[in-house]
Formats: sequence, C-alpha cells, structure tokens
Amino acid sequence: MQTQDFDFLLNEATQLLEMADNELSRPHEDVTTISVCQNSRQSLINAMTYFLFTKDIRPYEPVSIESLMLQCKAADSRFNDVDLSVIECAHEENSQSVCYSVSKVNSCYETAKVILGLITEPGNSN
Repeated sequence: MQTQDFDFLLNEATQLLEMADNELSRPHEDVTTISVCQNSRQSLINAMTYFLFTKDIRPYEPVSIESLMLQCKAADSRFNDVDLSVIECAHEENSQSVCYSVSKVNSCYETAKVILGLITEPGNSN
C-alpha cells in the first residue's frame, strides 16, 4: 500500500490534535473538555489506523483504541512505552468515566501527542 493513499488519516489526526491543543490553551474555566476528549480520541484512532495501513495491516473490527494499540505494539515495539491507562474513555463500553476534568482530558491529549510523534518522527519507515 502506498502511504499517500492514507495521508488523509494522518492529516486529520494532526488537525484534531491541533484543535484539542487550541482548546487547552484557553483559560481553565473556559475549556470545553468534551471537545478536547473527542478530538484527542479521534486523533489517536486516526493516527494508529494510518500507521497500521502504512504497514499493510488491516485494523481489527470493531475498531477501538485498545485493539489498535495491540496491533501497533505487535508491529513496532516503540508503542510498548505508551501508557493507555490514562484513557478511561467514556465512549467505551462499561465505562463510568466522564470527560469533565481538564487534567483528565489533558492526559488523553498528551497520549495522542506521543502516538502522533511516534508515527511522524524521522526514522519511522512507512
């Protein structure tokens, strides 16, 4: 597979992370946490999906952050250093977590930033 076929996923992941960053740069009391949560989460999904497609790996269905991470770890050991435990996503089945805390959504944002960095850093052979 050619990476340019999937560049839209990487571009969207980057844009979503930028939107989350812009939201987090607002005063604490003005941050719309659900926006940061959703943008960070979708950025994670798009970035990992992009990475897998560039490695000719089709993501498992149903797609989840956890299943994508398992596949990314199997394809590249650098993903073993990423801690997903900070993401107790309210969107996942059986979750009691809600994205109201700025510190909580900041952790999700930081995790998405780390993953995007792994995928885009020089030396990552696509």
